[in-house]
This record gives sequence, C-alpha cells and structure tokens, in this order.
Amino acid sequence: MIARSSLAALLVMSAAFTAAAQDEALGVWKRKGDTERFYVIEKGDEGLTGRLVNPPFETMTCSLKLSFADSKLKGTCHWTEKVDDKSYEADTAWEFTLEGDTLTGRAEAMDWEGGVVYHREWVAYTLDRVERSGLVVEGSAEEAFGDEISDLATLAGGWAGAGGAWSAALEGEELVLSAVGHREGVTIRLKNERGTLRGTAKLADGKTSKVELGFSEGELSGRSSWSAGPVEGWAPLSFKRLERSEAGSAAAEAPAAGSGELSGVFKRDDGLYLRVSKGPEGVTGVLSDKEGKISARATFSEADGIWTGTVNWGDYETKWELAVGEAGLTGRCQWADTHEGKLVATGWSGRTFKALKRVH
Repeated sequence: MIARSSLAALLVMSAAFTAAAQDEALGVWKRKGDTERFYVIEKGDEGLTGRLVNPPFETMTCSLKLSFADSKLKGTCHWTEKVDDKSYEADTAWEFTLEGDTLTGRAEAMDWEGGVVYHREWVAYTLDRVERSGLVVEGSAEEAFGDEISDLATLAGGWAGAGGAWSAALEGEELVLSAVGHREGVTIRLKNERGTLRGTAKLADGKTSKVELGFSEGELSGRSSWSAGPVEGWAPLSFKRLERSEAGSAAAEAPAAGSGELSGVFKRDDGLYLRVSKGPEGVTGVLSDKEGKISARATFSEADGIWTGTVNWGDYETKWELAVGEAGLTGRCQWADTHEGKLVATGWSGRTFKALKRVH
C-alpha cells in the first residue's frame, strides 16, 4: 500500500512531467510522405490544441485535441468537411511518443463520405520538428504602436536588444540598425509610418523578417516575424537606448581653423578640466575633475589650425576636434554609447573649453 506522502509525491512528479512534455510538444511539425503535411501544436485551456496546416482536400479542416497519458501524446484529429452548404464531421485517433525533436507513433486513417466512415486503420508516422527562422522566434506579439516620431535622427546611437548591442544610423529616410559584436551582417531597415517604424531585417542566412516597432519612453518595442515551413507568426522584439557618456550640446560641425599652440589648463563646459602639455611624446592631455581624478587621456596633432585629439577612456577611444582662440578652445567632442564595456556608437557634440587665467 502506497503511503499518502508517497502518492502525493508521485502525483506532483507526474504533473511536472506532463507540463514539461506539453511545453516540449509545442511548435510546428512536419510529416513526410507522398506529400509533406505540417501540423501546429499549441497550448489550450485543457491540454494541447492544434491544426493541420495543409489538409489533403480544400474542403476539409483538421483540428487537434491532445494530451499526455502514460508518457504518450494521445488525442484526436477532428475532421470537418463542407460540401454544398453541408458540414460533415468525424474523428481519427492519435498516439505518439515524443523524443527530442521527433514524434514517433501512429494515427488513424479513415475512408469516409458524407460523414459516414467506411473504413479505419492505423498508419505509422514520424513527425519532425520544424525550427523557426527569424530575427527572434520565441513568444508571441501584437501589432506595435508608439509615440509620433518627428525626426528619425533623434534615434541614432546605441541600443541593446535582440542578442546584444545595435548601432542605429539615419540613411536617407530609413533608420538602419546594425548588430555590433554579434549576428555578423544582420541589419534592420525601418521607415516611419505614422508613428510606427516598419521594415525588414536582413538575416545572415539571406532570409528576411518583417519588423514593426513603436517608440515610447526611450524604448523601441514591437514585433518581428518568423516562419517555420508554411507557418508564420510574430515574436516580441524590443531595444533599449544605451546610456550615453560625453554628451554635450547639439550636434556640431567641425570648427573653423584657430591659431596658436595647444597648451595650458582649460575648464570644459561641464566642469571638467583639460590639462595639456608638450613633452617627448608630443602634445598630450588629461581630462579630470577639480580634485585631479582622471577620466581620460588624450594625444593631439595639429593640421590646418585644427587640433585633433585621440582620447582613451580605458576600454575605448573617441575623437576631439578643437580650435585655439583667445578665450580658450571651441569645437566638438564625440559622445559614446557603450554596451558591456564595448563601444557601440559615436556622434559629435559641440564643446567649449575656457582657458584658466595665467599669471607670470
């Protein structure tokens, strides 16, 4: 006699197995034969439901109702045929074993007409899982909506989502997102259609996915299409804007040529200090706070009155373009969007550096 505690444990284990097995059975399955048949299996209110995507006759449909019993996937395929405004129905049985990406077992075949079944017999089948192809393939998603976007250029920069970091840039009337450090060669091209960004993701294998994104509260969120054989669907897709460092004023053009040597201490418009000196390694500088804590180190070279700086932040580098004037330095510095310590995107911000008073 099984103790109540042991029976309860067995019931819990059985329920856990059933739930896990049901999850493993979800998806698109292909049956090979004279003609390939594709089935979709989904979660239902009780057990699993599904359908035959390409039934043998246009007048017929087949819906599945399945569940796991005795470690086997069992149930019925409910056939419906409509002929001359009349509807006929009949069921055939299913019995399969799930092993990885294969369902092996048997299903009933029947010969019928006008709702009358004249013959039934079991037929052995093997169904193979059809992998989804797309930019993202997990989950489900509805149509994307967002705030009105007045200027796509404001979305340029770095974003995180769909496997890692992405760099966004405006090309004509399209916003182009390119994968950085992952999914080599994958790009997404989007156009603004009344507040929703719609377009196509080009995948590494040459296939494509449709993409729809809405912009709201610093995030692009929506969906991307996937396919599995003749079956198509939508999976959720989102991108979060990366935190930006070195952001100054609005985008700026290269400065006009200045005159004079780059030397001394300058206070930048954000309160940091640039200390520049000339030594054996040329013109170098450090950017630090008032107490001297260094943020970055720079090396400068001059051409046609413009001092170009290569600025090292430890994990990455940016560029500066500065002109020397009577009051100090004017020009532009690159901002940086980073992800997990790697440079994803850069752009230019206008900057001013006020020369500190020098006395002799």
